[in-house]
Amino acid sequence: MNKVQRVVICGPSVFMMSIEAGLADLPGMEVLRLNCNLPDAEARIMALAPDVVIVERNGEHSGYARALLRQGLPLVELAACQDVVTVLRGRQVQISGTEELAQVIGQVAVSGSGKE
Repeated sequence: MNKVQRVVICGPSVFMMSIEAGLADLPGMEVLRLNCNLPDAEARIMALAPDVVIVERNGEHSGYARALLRQGLPLVELAACQDVVTVLRGRQVQISGTEELAQVIGQVAVSGSGKE
């Protein structure tokens, strides 16, 4: 049986809500939404122990995004105006839909978190 990928989504935009809805419909995905403007957002994310954290590329969340990377959490940046996913470990992947994003999440979760 495949492992369920726990994904935390941060970002208040309609774009991020649509990503959340699309991923939640896919088998093997547990999608959690978190208000990352809370003062303890980083601690809350860590407590959820996600396989991947998805943030919107806009610079607003760059402080806690860097902190999450230092903690060893795989981070994926999405941009509403582009079909590009940036895995914040140095690579960019062209995607065309939520299923491809789910594949990237699976790859990042396996290679980036050290979890089994």
